Amino acid sequence: MEAARRAVRGFLVVGRFLSPFQVHPQVLVDDLRASSAWRLQGEVTVQEVDSNDGRFILNFSADVDRRFVLKAQPWHHKRDGIVFAEFDGKGNPAEVDLGTMAIWAQVRDLPFEL
Repeated sequence: MEAARRAVRGFLVVGRFLSPFQVHPQVLVDDLRASSAWRLQGEVTVQEVDSNDGRFILNFSADVDRRFVLKAQPWHHKRDGIVFAEFDGKGNPAEVDLGTMAIWAQVRDLPFEL
């Protein structure tokens, strides 16, 4: 674990797919870059995490890209949600809290007083 931590430097985000299917995280990065959903100014690399829920670490070369990905949540890939959280590179990425996900909702025809 210590060797993995030393190998990962940069602006980090830990994430996981909310999907019943197994998806390689590099596919996510490739698809979102190709669709221009992520307007990244720098590079991003992916490192898988040894966890039971398919976590991965995104390592951004530019902090502006990391902040964009975190702020513009929620993200999805082929109708499955993706949860991201900040990660400082210390500790175990499998223990980062990914138990919540911000979502947007639009409620139509709601009475004015509500």
